[in-house]
Amino acid sequence: MKLFLSSNITDNRANDELGGNEFIIETVSSESTENLMKASEKAENIILKAGLPKWLVAIEWLAFLVGISLVGGLMDALSGEEAVTLAHAYNKAPLLFWIAAACLATWLVIFIYGYKKKAEVMRSEEIKSAEENVGTVLDMIKEELDIPENAVKVDILSCSYRIKNGDIKIKDDLFINFEFSLYTEGGRLVLADTESKYAIDLDKFTAITPVDGTVYLASWNKEEPIKSEKYREYRLREDKIGLVVTKRYYIVEFTSDDELYGICIPNYELPVIESLIGRRV
Repeated sequence: MKLFLSSNITDNRANDELGGNEFIIETVSSESTENLMKASEKAENIILKAGLPKWLVAIEWLAFLVGISLVGGLMDALSGEEAVTLAHAYNKAPLLFWIAAACLATWLVIFIYGYKKKAEVMRSEEIKSAEENVGTVLDMIKEELDIPENAVKVDILSCSYRIKNGDIKIKDDLFINFEFSLYTEGGRLVLADTESKYAIDLDKFTAITPVDGTVYLASWNKEEPIKSEKYREYRLREDKIGLVVTKRYYIVEFTSDDELYGICIPNYELPVIESLIGRRV
C-alpha cells in the first residue's frame, strides 16, 4: 500500500517525496503561491515582534531555574528525618532566601511583561491587517481552484512510514495534519489545499480500516477547542509540548491502476469521510 501525502522510507530513510502527485488535476499559479508566501511571512514577522529578545528570554529562564532549585533545596531541608524549622533555615542561610525570592520575582516580572507585549501586538491593527491580507490571498486561491462553498474542511494526515512484514509503521508515531477542502464532483472525491487539487474516483474506494495505537498529531486545526463537546467522544488530549494525542486513526483505502493506496485521517474526521465517499468502517 502507498500512503497519500506521505513518504515511504522503507528503502531510503532520507526520502521526503510525498505520495499522491499522480492524482493532481490542477495547481495554483506561481504568482498565487508567491503572494501567499509573502502575506504569510509578513504576518509571521509581526508575531515574532511580539516575542522577547533572546537575551531577556535567557534571563527569564535562568532566574526561574535558579529560583525553583533553591526552593526545592529549602523544601528538602524542611522535610525528612533531619528536618529543620523555617526560622532555623533562614538564620543559617538568609542570603539563599533572598536570592530565591529575587530570582522568582525577576522571572514573574519578565513573564508578565512578555505576556502584555504579545497581547498588545496581537490586538494591533498591524496584525489584523496582515491576517486579513492572508485571508484575501486564500480566498483568491480558493476561487482560482474553483472550490465550492459547500466544501468541507478535513484534516489529512501526512507522515514518514516504512513497510515491515506487510504492515505500515509510522515513524515516531507522528503525523502532520494538513487541512484540505473536500467535496464530491462528477463521481470523484476532490481534495484541495493551497497549492493543488487532487481527484479520486469514488468507485475506487474499497474500505476504511481502523488502526489502533497511540499516535501524535502536530497541531490542532479546528475552531472548536479540543475538549469541546463536539470532539469529546474521540478522547483527544494535548501532551506537554502541545502535540495532539489520539489512540486511533483510519486508513481510507482505494485502488488505482491495480495499486492499493491509503489516505490517513484522524478519528474525528471519520463521519465526514464516510458521508463523502458513501462507505463505512
